[in-house]
Amino acid sequence: MKTHTIYGKENIEEGALDQFYEALDQPHTVKAALMPDAHQGYTLPIGCAIATEGYIFPSYVGYDIGCGMSAMKFDWSAWGLIHSQNLYDRIKQRIPVGFKYNDRDQQIRP
Repeated sequence: MKTHTIYGKENIEEGALDQFYEALDQPHTVKAALMPDAHQGYTLPIGCAIATEGYIFPSYVGYDIGCGMSAMKFDWSAWGLIHSQNLYDRIKQRIPVGFKYNDRDQQIRP
């Protein structure tokens, strides 16, 4: 059984619990936690934290907040990606964040 914690289970709506257990059943999920104020989202409950191994699920991060998440495959190690200041600066320059910037669709070109 995968490690998981549900806080305040008796107060959480059934749809949120269903989404939580479905995410927990995914093969790459390692740990999960559901907060007492959790409620149903699009693919994962709002108020849920999921730890995965080897995969990132953009739908778990962005649908409910409209943040325009996207995924891109790199041939870099995680350490190299995290520690590349040049790459970080270029991403930050090309992909503005925050509501004052994101009032229109963003086009990302290679």
